[in-house]
Amino acid sequence: MPEIIQPTWLYEKVLDFTGGENRQLVPDRIQGNQVSLARNCIITSEGLLQTRLGKRKLNTDSLGTGKVVSVHEYNQEDGTTYLIVQHGTSLYSAEWDGTTAITSWTEIKTGLTTNSKLRSVVWRDVIILTNGTENPFSYNGTTCTDLAGSPPKSALIALYASRLWFTDITHPNWVRFSGLETYATWDALNIIYVRDGDGDEITALLPVEGGMVIAKQQSIFALYGATSSEFSVSNSSITDGVGVVATDAADPSSRVFISRNGIFSYSLSGVQKFPPTHDNLLANLTPSTVVCAFHHADRRLLVGIGSDTVLNIEQNYGCITSFTSLNIGSICSSTAAGGPHGVIIGDNSNGFVYVLDDTDDDDGTAITTTIKTALRNQGTARSKLYRMFKPDFDALSQFQSTLAISWDVDFRRIVGSTSTVSSPLLSFKWGEHWDEKLWGPVGRFSPEIWLHAVRGDAITFQVQTTNRLKFLGYLTKYREIGSL
Repeated sequence: MPEIIQPTWLYEKVLDFTGGENRQLVPDRIQGNQVSLARNCIITSEGLLQTRLGKRKLNTDSLGTGKVVSVHEYNQEDGTTYLIVQHGTSLYSAEWDGTTAITSWTEIKTGLTTNSKLRSVVWRDVIILTNGTENPFSYNGTTCTDLAGSPPKSALIALYASRLWFTDITHPNWVRFSGLETYATWDALNIIYVRDGDGDEITALLPVEGGMVIAKQQSIFALYGATSSEFSVSNSSITDGVGVVATDAADPSSRVFISRNGIFSYSLSGVQKFPPTHDNLLANLTPSTVVCAFHHADRRLLVGIGSDTVLNIEQNYGCITSFTSLNIGSICSSTAAGGPHGVIIGDNSNGFVYVLDDTDDDDGTAITTTIKTALRNQGTARSKLYRMFKPDFDALSQFQSTLAISWDVDFRRIVGSTSTVSSPLLSFKWGEHWDEKLWGPVGRFSPEIWLHAVRGDAITFQVQTTNRLKFLGYLTKYREIGSL
């Protein structure tokens, strides 16, 4: 009798997610170390996906209904830290030790133009603020004072070569700089002209070692020199057709900016594009919604690109995941001594300020983690008699709610159909699919889900939960049957 050959088991094990999330609409472009969705996840030092930490409310009482227009952390040389918050037409200040909730604010300035956002730098132990509407002013922890010397009104501000730099709202392509080691003198001749009259406007002043990058919406220029006699700007753009989409769409700490063409890193010599994993989300950006801040402790840049989408750019891996449900109106980096060294968030509607990366939930609201794998091409175009999916989790909090696992099977490659078969949710609750004596309320959890007689060449799985977890990877196992 002829030998009967039994179908063999085929395996695929995925343990590396350092490629992050890939939101491109073509499944075949998703790489082996990427997933199609990593919502509310960070990438750990081991290259795994883990639920982000949450936000904690800092002010016990709301400043009032409406958006927190800007937030600023002001660290003085003696170690005193102030949080400065713009809300409505007023500016408020409070000392902050990095951890304790703020019970009261001091109103330090009134009469600000509604929604005219202040931007700031800290220099010579004072914080200097400007918004392009009011006169630029300083705050020393006690009083606010307009800058001397008649500086221009400016929406942008930077420090470079021991001088303060502004743009000029009456001349959108002029950059003005102060006297050496002072912000109180402004010579009318201290002007840099950046391709004046080209129809584009300056959106960012970005100091780097050896110079400053000056960005417009559609072009990038390099400024060189360390003294007023040496300052010069390139006649041509470093890269035409690419620029910083909005005033708050660039970060000097990470040297990253956001364009409608994608995400870029920059230097005086040029720009380099990030992989196009999220380009489809950036093509129709509304500039006024873009905000960003660098998380110094974990080396990640948070970029808000809409009412409920934050791109988490992981500097250690050069990849991206996404956050939701943060409701960001404004944001700034935090380096306060004793604090979590995350970022400070001004809410978009409720007059509260939060610190991110400080708790297991978002001010009492559970964080929903969603991970969806790529559409994996498993084997040749044959039917699959058995297919097993085994996700591997490390529970970081007690599972008191549902872990939902769903799957899509793509069988277009066999029968030419455009349909996708979607499963109902397979839900795991506490006590159903793990042994408390073995795992405990927090620990490793590896359920096996078997699909029987499922046709198709490619399959994707999604896991979702409101409990914090670390996704350690997954194993798929299947047999092929039939003939090619």
